[in-house]
Amino acid sequence: SILELDVACSGGGQELNRRLLEGTSVEQKRLEEQRQRSRGRYGQARVVEPGGWLNDPTFMKSLSPTITPPHYPYARNYHRHFALSTAFRPDSQDLDINATRLGYTTLLMEGMGIRYRPEVSLGTVVLQSVSSLVNHSGSGLFYKRSGLMGAQTPSLTVLGNSTRSHGHLHSVVTQFTGSLKRPLNRGYLARDVMAGLLPEAEDCSESLEYCLNVRDAYEPPDHGDGTFHLQQEGTYFSENTD
Repeated sequence: SILELDVACSGGGQELNRRLLEGTSVEQKRLEEQRQRSRGRYGQARVVEPGGWLNDPTFMKSLSPTITPPHYPYARNYHRHFALSTAFRPDSQDLDINATRLGYTTLLMEGMGIRYRPEVSLGTVVLQSVSSLVNHSGSGLFYKRSGLMGAQTPSLTVLGNSTRSHGHLHSVVTQFTGSLKRPLNRGYLARDVMAGLLPEAEDCSESLEYCLNVRDAYEPPDHGDGTFHLQQEGTYFSENTD
């Protein structure tokens, strides 16, 4: 498996809460209650699907290789997701949506599942800050020196396994193939093999074949016309009103 890691951190929990809440059934229930209290003075808001935070590179920062070939985008909604796992550590002093573990878990699972439809998904809510977690361990010294120990910074971490890795895998295969075929490298390759610094040529070929197989396994979905399917927003809750 080729895993991807994305992280969002914020000095305050309000922005994380707002992004997680957007488009979910929890938000729609709240908006409906507000409309009932206002006796219909406010029109119905535009319905969007949850999970926009997962597809926003300005919000979620990728810590994985993000090489993207020109013929397809890196956005999550263009790709097949084998697995998605999200862990959220909220700010315990800023629970503006009555955020119990169950409430936050609902936001995470709807955010992952409705728009991106992973084959396997897992949402975890930990009501303990990173600073509290490492307070009594050796790594806590780093947070004390960095000034983060008392910040109680909320964090959102996403670990995924999807065809977004294809661009990086394609780059590895291309460079690997070029290195083995380049005439100037053949002499150095033979020398290093004899010196025991590199594996035999047959082993290199087997490694390249393995890389090719992995790259092909992560081929993004193609719908026959050279384009990638982009799901329509605003369809889930209108069709699933129960």
